[in-house]
Amino acid sequence: MVVAWLYNVIDKNLHGSVAYAETAHAIWTDLEECNSQGNSIRIHQLKREITLVEQGSLSVTDYFTKLKSFWDELGTYQVMPRCTCGCKCRATKEIARIMEEEIAHKFLMGLDPMKYNTVRSAILNMEPLPSLNKAYAALVREEKQRQFSQVNESRPTMEGAAFRTSSLNRQTHLKCSHCQKMGHERHQCFELIGYPTN
Repeated sequence: MVVAWLYNVIDKNLHGSVAYAETAHAIWTDLEECNSQGNSIRIHQLKREITLVEQGSLSVTDYFTKLKSFWDELGTYQVMPRCTCGCKCRATKEIARIMEEEIAHKFLMGLDPMKYNTVRSAILNMEPLPSLNKAYAALVREEKQRQFSQVNESRPTMEGAAFRTSSLNRQTHLKCSHCQKMGHERHQCFELIGYPTN
């Protein structure tokens, strides 16, 4: 029954390679051997993607998600070694810490240096280096602060706009009684008070 189920769920192109298998275990072993050969290629692709990925025009969140998805998939292919000797050497925790530091460094290296160099330097100066998630949280806060600052800088305040408008309107209605020119009054006329020296 399991043999029939496996035969029905595998790709039809593979039927010939498992047609004469007598047990589910034989089918499974055969398929595993045939398909596991591609793992080294995928591992290589993932390591290449991890090495090459940079923030570019992506938001911090999109860059983080992209990098983390590559890293997490790589983790499914490369199982971390575990200490099985029963000692208290903490080798497993140390390996996990090193791997966490590795991805945190890669994340920081791929950031846009024009925008995040200061924050990256601050994070790198922390002892110990914060986890990937803490570094990510700090950079998201910085990104939000930058977005907030850009919105405030690009939008003139209502008072400033009103002041500029009223100043311009007042100056265009002024007329000098001495030179008869618009934009100033007699007490501001350069012909009477003298031109500024530069």
